[in-house]
Amino acid sequence: MNQGALNLKWASVMMAHLVAQGIRVIGFSAGSRSTPLVIAADRHPDIDLLSFVDERAMGFYMLGVAKSSLSATALITTSGTAVANLMPAVVEAYHAGVPLIILTADRPAELIDSGANQTITQSYFFGHYVKWHHTMTMPSDNVALSYIRHIAFQAASRASQSKQGPVHVNIPFRQPLVDLETLDDIDPLDVGPTPTRLISHCPSNLLSEGSDFFDLLINASSVLIIVGDLPLQYVPPILTLAETFNWPIIADIQSNIRSHQMVSPLGSLFIESNPTIEPFDIVLQFGSTFVSPYLLDWVQSHSHCWVWITDHYDGQNPVFGHTHIIHQDLQLFCTLCMKTLPPKQDSLCSVFGPSKAELRHLMDSLSPPIDSFNEYRVLFELAQYVAPHHALFLSNSLAVRAADFMLCGNQTRPISTFSNRGASGIDGVLSTALGVNYGLNCPVILVIGDQALIHDINSLLLVARSPSPIIIIVLQNKGGRIFEQLPIGAHSRLNQLFTLEHDLSFKTVCNWAKVSYHYTDHISDFNAIMSKVISINESTVIECAIEPKSGDACIRAIKQQLSH
Repeated sequence: MNQGALNLKWASVMMAHLVAQGIRVIGFSAGSRSTPLVIAADRHPDIDLLSFVDERAMGFYMLGVAKSSLSATALITTSGTAVANLMPAVVEAYHAGVPLIILTADRPAELIDSGANQTITQSYFFGHYVKWHHTMTMPSDNVALSYIRHIAFQAASRASQSKQGPVHVNIPFRQPLVDLETLDDIDPLDVGPTPTRLISHCPSNLLSEGSDFFDLLINASSVLIIVGDLPLQYVPPILTLAETFNWPIIADIQSNIRSHQMVSPLGSLFIESNPTIEPFDIVLQFGSTFVSPYLLDWVQSHSHCWVWITDHYDGQNPVFGHTHIIHQDLQLFCTLCMKTLPPKQDSLCSVFGPSKAELRHLMDSLSPPIDSFNEYRVLFELAQYVAPHHALFLSNSLAVRAADFMLCGNQTRPISTFSNRGASGIDGVLSTALGVNYGLNCPVILVIGDQALIHDINSLLLVARSPSPIIIIVLQNKGGRIFEQLPIGAHSRLNQLFTLEHDLSFKTVCNWAKVSYHYTDHISDFNAIMSKVISINESTVIECAIEPKSGDACIRAIKQQLSH
């Protein structure tokens, strides 16, 4: 699709999704850069499009429409000073709590600060006088239309929810702005992906017989639960929900729920190894962030209805795939389901791969040239030593990914699991784990890569003041081995540019910090050391010397076995 046609397609999908969110009146002032938006709005039969000569007057006029109709209106402007003329109305809307959706057309990013005509910096132009701002990416065939759905949903819901107010969506368009020859080929009513529905603070009749959501669940032949990062208090009601209806669970390693029998022991690994598993009618999501991006991509392409139940919805949603977002207390939602839905006797849990015993047999059967001592085997073995009174802390990069694939809990009670997945850096990992140790006053097991420990090496001095033991398992694979599993892994200068291979040992620095130290390069030694340090209840560093590339070879072999 050429650029002009693509601009019109994106603008049309945007208008269709704004209509789906309840927008009916849109104002505009004529301008060149906003042409795709104006044409798309004009072609939609459910939009009442109002024209204005002056943007300042348009702003206040549409403010009046929103005030009197008690619903959000939208405004379209071209680039440059046209945007600035909306400022007085935006300030008034902010202080008065009036929902406005400001759609400003913009120039491509490369023209900003270049001296190009009618070009100003429009991102965050209205400052704190809007509740929310987003500058969209340029229309492209490489970006899914669900992204537009997400932005339209965000704009409408943020403008209208809680204290109402204006929001700003800045939309850059590259020339040619439109292709009129393809106009008839673009359906103004085609929303692309199904519009997202927000059910805010769901009432007790959400699951009453005859409601739309009740009908969805009662008619579903297959339901899957996926669980991301989740506070411990929500684990029991979700497990009870799954047990009541025999709904299988795929749980992220951050979920605090991985040790339960209803949960796939492999997390997302079995899905990655078997992408052709039959789709589910409904996927219920609890928790927000997930270590595996593949799981969310798979859910988006393998479910007809993806429902996210969250008690703190803030618009964060990097996949843009949900068809329903239920803003409600998780325990209340689970209670409503169990009160109103009839239990089902059939189980789908066998869909999600081998048992823990079968997985151990698979691990033991891996033969040379695959080294039996690697990151994935260490995390697999570690599960038997993590007790309910422990807290588990997982470093970013390869450590948390290996745990998400292979750490299968052996306890019936949940284990407190922590990681720094907010921005997912590898700095400050040991410091944070020591803070958890202090805050909980319980033994902590930290799994950390060598690069991450080097980043935070001074914090070894803080181990001595820990109120409870901390066991630091260092995956010493001589550099950033996560890059071997990324597309750049085939680069001829991988070691020099990315993994930064080294020959450092942590023995000397542990002696300096007066921390107990153990070294191992074999799985049987690792198990013996873990048994010892767990029993004597002391803080220690266990340096696991792992051959480079052995983890990559191991996980490839496991995926191949699981796909059979």
